[in-house]
Amino acid sequence: MAYTAQSAEAKAHAAVTSGSLPHPPHEVIVAAITYATAKAYEQVTQASGRPSNGSDIDQTAEMLDGYAETFIDGVSSIKEMPKLEQTKLKQEACTRAEAALRAKGEL
Repeated sequence: MAYTAQSAEAKAHAAVTSGSLPHPPHEVIVAAITYATAKAYEQVTQASGRPSNGSDIDQTAEMLDGYAETFIDGVSSIKEMPKLEQTKLKQEACTRAEAALRAKGEL
């Protein structure tokens, strides 16, 4: 598991999804997206297995991007941001999620 329920990313995710922070700062949003993205990846790979070769790794990057986009679309405080800002948040979160998954041997 890339992030525990007690991690800063999990806490940021809870704060952003609960709406307890009406205008969350950039770092909190990135942490929330990172947590959601890594968790979605872990759930899918637990059911389907992990990528095993180069082309699957490319597919993994697309999967992470999709999970991040889905999270962004579901959170109004992020969805209302300009598209360019959403893209920057998504890119940073995907990079962090990928690094955390790699560090835990899940990628």
